[in-house]
Amino acid sequence: TVAQWVEVWLSRQIGWRASTAVDARRRLELHVVPVLGTVPVGEVTRGMVVDMAAGWSMSPRMARGVMGYLSSCLQAAVVEGLAVSNPSSRTRTTRDCRSAAAASKRESIAEGFATIER
Repeated sequence: TVAQWVEVWLSRQIGWRASTAVDARRRLELHVVPVLGTVPVGEVTRGMVVDMAAGWSMSPRMARGVMGYLSSCLQAAVVEGLAVSNPSSRTRTTRDCRSAAAASKRESIAEGFATIER
């Protein structure tokens, strides 16, 4: 699963400073594992990644950081043969996720108006 692979991947980052390791673990455990943790690594899709990131309420800089760790983690899974491709490699966090979040917000607003009109 993604949660298991995150643990393995983090344990292999021996060249990192302690603060980088703490930051990566914190970001992945807070923002990725709760959403994708139970999904087998090889079954993660770009749509899952975009949907996950669309639900984040963080700065674009923070989102890029989380996505950077996730992308590196999933790329290592490709190298290990656990996945065929890296679904986060071409995800532009700010653009893709803002458009997904905006679409979700428009749907919520439309549902609200439909409820009011009844």
